[in-house]
Amino acid sequence: MFDCVLPTRLARHHSALTRVGRINLSNAEYKDDPSPIDHECPCYTCKNFSRAYLRHLITAKEMLSATLISIHNISCLIQLTEELRQAILDKEFDLKANRILDLIATKSKG
Repeated sequence: MFDCVLPTRLARHHSALTRVGRINLSNAEYKDDPSPIDHECPCYTCKNFSRAYLRHLITAKEMLSATLISIHNISCLIQLTEELRQAILDKEFDLKANRILDLIATKSKG
């Protein structure tokens, strides 16, 4: 489901979308993490900021954190819809959807 407020609401609550599910950037595990939210994401946030920096903004209660995570989340949904559109055109939607679901299921088990 594509809710119009989902990417920004999640960002305000420190959650970032990834190809394998959602991550909460306020968690302590990201305190020293130099990686972007998603290595494969071409968005401004992922190209310029680390998970550690975003977590720092969150703990400092800076609104910039919600803005940067929103940019990423919106970009993530745009990429997903572009990939799904192409899968529909290629008549491979079921295959693509199953791959996405398998990735999410694998992450939730691990």
